[in-house]
Amino acid sequence: MNTALLVAILGAVVTAIGWLITFILSSSTERRQQRLIAQVEFTKQQLEELYGPLAFLVWEGEQSNRELEEILGSDLKEILNDEDKRKTWLIWVENDIFPRHQKIVDLLSRKTYLIEGERLSESFLAFMTHSHSWKINHERWQKQSIDYSWHSKLSYPLEFNKKVLSTFEYLKKHHSVLIGKISRGENLFHSFRRNRT
Repeated sequence: MNTALLVAILGAVVTAIGWLITFILSSSTERRQQRLIAQVEFTKQQLEELYGPLAFLVWEGEQSNRELEEILGSDLKEILNDEDKRKTWLIWVENDIFPRHQKIVDLLSRKTYLIEGERLSESFLAFMTHSHSWKINHERWQKQSIDYSWHSKLSYPLEFNKKVLSTFEYLKKHHSVLIGKISRGENLFHSFRRNRT
């Protein structure tokens, strides 16, 4: 066989193998990039549509509670036994607490697909039970004059606030890490391509 022909065939085989390796590596990199991009988009959606708004509602509620305690004190029995304090408490409940609770319930019910994890947290369920029980008893008092204690029978689940805020912080960090991985992946892929040309 002619040496020139053999060199040409070997050159073609090496080029084909090189092309095949480049194709496999670029396809793998592109699939990985697409998965990372999908994760970034989902995490961004979780932050924008659920955990960001929930976190701000929780922070708003904590601030509102501090303000209410400055005005009325922290002893709920004393507040509810004093007619003037009770009136202030009920104004706060109807115009601040209930509307915020409703926003939280609406977010959770409309955006369940964005809730982090495989199942609904016990603290989320506890919050919804706390809120619904209180609101329905309050409405019965308003509309049917059925006495109740002017507060929820169930204590506010502080674990709910912790869960929302810790998940918000986790998703913020996770989002940044994913963006970093995409950036590094793009740079590696581009440098690989430049070296091949």
